[in-house]
Amino acid sequence: MQFPVLETNRLVLDELSMADSNSIFELFSNELVVEHYDLEVFTELSQATKLIGLFTARFTQKLGTRWAIRLKETNQFMGTCGFNS
Repeated sequence: MQFPVLETNRLVLDELSMADSNSIFELFSNELVVEHYDLEVFTELSQATKLIGLFTARFTQKLGTRWAIRLKETNQFMGTCGFNS
């Protein structure tokens, strides 16, 4: 199954990859970001790579879809969003 890519005038929502590890680490190492998640604040980059692997596995197993949110003009990573089934 091909990962769905969504686009608006300003944004592209596409698949997270291991190249996003640093951005995911930066995001989830912020206490304010994880306040409403069932995650502890990230302290190691390996936690980000593990989370990306989890999102990939959930998509492959048809259990959920998690997109990277990027600015279309610059491809800058802005965050994530998704669905769980």
